[in-house]
Amino acid sequence: MDASKKSGGHLSVTMLTYLGFAVLGLVNVIEPFIVHSANYLIIPYPRWIVILIETIPALVAKLVIPHVLHRIPYWMRLLTLGAGWIIVALITKATPPNIAPPVRILTSALTSISAAAMEVSFLGMMRYYGRVGLAGWGAGVGAGAVFCAVLPFILTVWLESFLRDFIDCIYALTGAMLVAFFVILPGAPVNYPDARHELSKVDVEDGSSLLLQDPVQQLSRMLSTRNRIHLTKAMVQPFMLPLFAAFAAQALAYPGISRALPLPASSASFFSYFTTYGLAFQLGNFISRTHTLLFRPTNTKVAFAILGSTTLILLTNAVFLVFSTQVLVGLLAFGTGLGGGAVHMTILDRLLEEKSSEPGINQEFSLQVVGAGETVGVVCDEQGPPCANCSARNLEGCSYLPDPPSQMPATETRRRLELELMHRWSISTYKSLASIPEDEQWLQDDMARWALKHEYLLNGMFAFSALEVALCGGAVVIEDDPETYYVKLALEYYDKASRSFRAQLENVTAENAQEMFMFSFLAVGVNMALGQCSAFEELQGGVLERMVTLWELLMGNASIADQHFEALIAGALSRSTEALMLRTQLQTETPTSLSKETETALESLSTIVNKASGAPSSSDPDDQTETGIRIRSYRTGVTAIQTCFEQDAKDVFKGIAIGFPAMAGRDFGLALKSSDPVALLLMMYWGVQLNALGKIAWWIGTFGQKMVDEISEMLWQPKPGSDVMMMPEWRDCITWAKMEVELAPVVEVMPEE
Repeated sequence: MDASKKSGGHLSVTMLTYLGFAVLGLVNVIEPFIVHSANYLIIPYPRWIVILIETIPALVAKLVIPHVLHRIPYWMRLLTLGAGWIIVALITKATPPNIAPPVRILTSALTSISAAAMEVSFLGMMRYYGRVGLAGWGAGVGAGAVFCAVLPFILTVWLESFLRDFIDCIYALTGAMLVAFFVILPGAPVNYPDARHELSKVDVEDGSSLLLQDPVQQLSRMLSTRNRIHLTKAMVQPFMLPLFAAFAAQALAYPGISRALPLPASSASFFSYFTTYGLAFQLGNFISRTHTLLFRPTNTKVAFAILGSTTLILLTNAVFLVFSTQVLVGLLAFGTGLGGGAVHMTILDRLLEEKSSEPGINQEFSLQVVGAGETVGVVCDEQGPPCANCSARNLEGCSYLPDPPSQMPATETRRRLELELMHRWSISTYKSLASIPEDEQWLQDDMARWALKHEYLLNGMFAFSALEVALCGGAVVIEDDPETYYVKLALEYYDKASRSFRAQLENVTAENAQEMFMFSFLAVGVNMALGQCSAFEELQGGVLERMVTLWELLMGNASIADQHFEALIAGALSRSTEALMLRTQLQTETPTSLSKETETALESLSTIVNKASGAPSSSDPDDQTETGIRIRSYRTGVTAIQTCFEQDAKDVFKGIAIGFPAMAGRDFGLALKSSDPVALLLMMYWGVQLNALGKIAWWIGTFGQKMVDEISEMLWQPKPGSDVMMMPEWRDCITWAKMEVELAPVVEVMPEE
């Protein structure tokens, strides 16, 4: 009977130990990921700087904290860290991306330090909980990494939300951390309070007892400065260097060269491919962390062989583009995660079993300090500009390139190209952006002056002019396959401009509002023009993805105009503003002359929207339900598209269609992002408007026609249970739109009896 009770108690202790550390490991991975994602530091800074911001504080913490942590009681550590996580969550939620970067950098650094402190403290506690605690910790960390690999895709694509929306989960995760430590974990002598000083590492694994002694006093007595330095030196070669090598290889494979690997044809977008690749990698990592200790490996040769071979194959494929099969790439990523996780668990297990003169004390400090090796390995891959990925692919437009681009060595060809592009802007390109004749003076003269002071605007103008050369001809410097060359050149300049522009978004003022507004509009033109480039069709996503991107760019443009309207209409734009106001007054006196077919099509559209809304009357403006917001977005969209057709028919100024997103509003954009059929039907009407504008604006070109063509295929067959799509007006609208953009109407072939 006693043996049975003892066996049952031992099993209970083992399960609680495993579960407690699994929860702690899970929390310690997810919480920093949420904060780092919510801070959006990638907006003002390139990725390699963001990684350094997130990892350098963790590295410093792992090197310093073990030397002072022994003076702090275990229970106090957890309460302090829990309070720290709550404070970080509150600050992060209150500081959106338009807040100055130093505030977000501070919260990111505090997050990294907190996560490092948690890891150091919990790994040190393995002195008491042994291999069971280590196994639980590995399982929790692996599961958290799998969760983080898919979280961005699930939130942004499936749930159509934002990464910042997950910040409130930190409160629940912090509570789970405290429950795991104070409630779930068996009471090893970790000083919280004396009544819990019952079990030890030996209790967990063998069922024996431990002499009660205050561990903080014990650590403080034994860990002299000389002893700590000696232990740190002893950790470097046998433990820290293998961890460094393993995590450097892992960081090279993921996320490192994953961006340079060829995109499989089966992937709808790079985002979905990157998520799948990361999931495969983290699944391998999770499996190795949960199963390695079952085999009690004595060395890391097999794990390093798997890790090294898979990483080498991935690197070779990134350089020479040998294969792109998603299954094969996923298996290699899985193997890399498998090898790296096995190395990590084997090293910690070997350290846990290491014998020395003071095994308990030395183990605790050694387990705390050894984790610095893996952080150094992660930092090592972030080598800065130019990155290995772009160097391997011979890409000129590396996203890590330092600003300003003038630091790059200029070649004679590059100088001639930039002279050609600026000349092209001054004699031709600017004209395609003029809505009224009065615009031409400031577009030709003032824009060039602004560009000399603002690098992002200069590069944006270069990109726009290069696309005109590619699409309209007239190349001077490069005449061999000019379309491919000038489109690639445009992509390079646009990449440089975008990074510099994102940094400036933190500080839009009345002084730079005109320049910021014009670049945001150039970005719209560049993205539309890229859709016309046949040489890069494989890089273009589906029509819905392109429309959502375009919509967001135009909404950003409208946001700048709304916040700094007075500054925009002053200065160089004042003449255009006065002329536009005069023309707007004339519009009220000019009768609308829509064709009968267009009037009928707009009436049919209104009928469809009324049916989709459930009633012909206006929806309640105070209704904040999902249905209420959707109905209002329909009605706002119909009003906006009708305005575009009516104003365009008056022919007072060009380009009213570009203002459709601003008039329709952000709620309509959300409906579009969710592939709402009524929103897509409205976009077909916008495509008709863009097609007409594309006949006089090269950068729009056939974009509107392509929109109508692709959306009509999506909407022609009604969805089961959709009363709106079964209406006769539905197909009438689609047929009218296709005929307006000079496409053949859909003809259904009836099956013969």
